[in-house]
Amino acid sequence: MRGIGLVSYFPLEAFNIPIVISGNGRKISYLSGFPEVFQSGDLTVFQNVCKDIEVKNGCASLLGHEPKISYKSYLSAALNLMGIKDKFVPKYITPGTVGIYDYLDPNYKEILETIAREMGWERAGDSFEHTDCFLHEIPFYIHTIKFPEVTPSTFYYSNRIRLGQMTREEALKLELEELENPQIVQGLDDFLKQIGMSREEFIKEVEDWTKIKKYRNEEPFYGKFYRKFRK
Repeated sequence: MRGIGLVSYFPLEAFNIPIVISGNGRKISYLSGFPEVFQSGDLTVFQNVCKDIEVKNGCASLLGHEPKISYKSYLSAALNLMGIKDKFVPKYITPGTVGIYDYLDPNYKEILETIAREMGWERAGDSFEHTDCFLHEIPFYIHTIKFPEVTPSTFYYSNRIRLGQMTREEALKLELEELENPQIVQGLDDFLKQIGMSREEFIKEVEDWTKIKKYRNEEPFYGKFYRKFRK
């Protein structure tokens, strides 16, 4: 899944699509503020993970576009910081994409109720947000292995506090309840079976949070500039 968002740039250019509405945005990209648990979606990460193995050859046509795409992504963000909207910038400089949650507050309860009512959709599990993914809870389980002081919902609650959808007191109460009564991780047994590992082996592989660094390339200067002035 890494890099899948960036792949949307290709049809934009190839088919002369004027604008793309993305179901993303800074208001829901809350994990990006925690480098200890956040793994970038840049294609360079995929390159580093799949280095010298067969799957990389099958994705070679995508991997070659990474420098151009990363540059466009950071340039687009920098222009937004300067108050220059994408619609005023030629698309050959930066892609015409709009993250819908840069403009709307994500009310997950209302969103889920609307989709269920209008489309007759039923979710596979009880997870919040990505309820179409049965393995959605696995990454949050990994967070609890790396940092035993957090729950699978800690970062989610912190984002809801920032959005004004929850008070600190409400979040703390839920956190304490989850720490005292940890829930079964949905899909974990199937996931471990698919990757051929026991739970003990899996925990040993992921408990060191610093291992995430080896798959990252050094951040370019324009990325550091963006992160500094985004605040």
